[in-house]
Amino acid sequence: METVTFKIRGQIVSRQVASLYFVAIGIFVCPSSAPLKSQTLNEVRSEILSPSESVAANQRTTDHRSNQEAAHESMTFMDSEEDQTWGQMLGELGWNFAVGFTYVTFVGDPSNRGYDITYKSSDSAAMDTPATMYFAHYPYADGLNGYAMQSDHVPARPLTSAMQYQIAFGSDFDSVQWYTAKGFFEWSQTRFGVDTEWTYFHENLQDGTSDELHLGDLNILWRRLQARRWLVRWGLGTGWSHDREGTAFGINGTVKVDYFPSEPWVISGEYDLGRLGHATAQHLRLGIGATWKHVELFSAYDYRRFGDVEISGPIFGLRLWL
Repeated sequence: METVTFKIRGQIVSRQVASLYFVAIGIFVCPSSAPLKSQTLNEVRSEILSPSESVAANQRTTDHRSNQEAAHESMTFMDSEEDQTWGQMLGELGWNFAVGFTYVTFVGDPSNRGYDITYKSSDSAAMDTPATMYFAHYPYADGLNGYAMQSDHVPARPLTSAMQYQIAFGSDFDSVQWYTAKGFFEWSQTRFGVDTEWTYFHENLQDGTSDELHLGDLNILWRRLQARRWLVRWGLGTGWSHDREGTAFGINGTVKVDYFPSEPWVISGEYDLGRLGHATAQHLRLGIGATWKHVELFSAYDYRRFGDVEISGPIFGLRLWL
């Protein structure tokens, strides 16, 4: 069995990384460039809760704010046509992508089976049997050009399971900040994994008080594409929200991508789409990171939409590959 290796000169790789970086920046700017109103966690709460619950929540919140703050909310609560168009477009694209990806995963070419590491073999019968899949201890370990490997004979210590942990801080550069913790575990040979996330939102209100909201999800993932430089995972699970007004649950679909262009860079993206309470919930994150052994420092743009309400901004964090 002969493994096909694509060699790219450092100069070309540098151009590739730079191009992808600027493309990512352009995508990051798109959500933030739309004319957005001032968002508050109370508006997110109103979208998630039922109409009767949201009315009660709004009344209790208004009682604790000044008349000036309440008037400000009433003036900025309605979305502009541009804002609604952006949200509807993103939701439509997300649903179409989810349907298409589901079709490719379960109805597409059955001979592919997700084992996409390119290789050649003189024995045609061997082509019918997917190669054993392993993970390195961390991206680019021991000179490996990527993270996944086809055999334990390559110069990297093989693992049949892997874990990732992330912590990050984000801000909308206005009044909302958030802290995110993520955990991920996956098996190499079965291609299944478990992903979970918890995010704590904090908002400083104009009257000197604050508001809080907790969001999270839990997903079962299946690795559709696996190669040394590419890992694409598809999954389904549940999402939840919790604050002083109560707890809401929903269904969550997710797609996650990791690309390893050249040491030490890792380009990552994820898109979540589902229902949370009474609102359509969307979450888009695109970022780039640099690794040093097991540690990756990354920055990304985080975009969330709940019904007609958006929260977005840059995030900075740390990921551990174990």
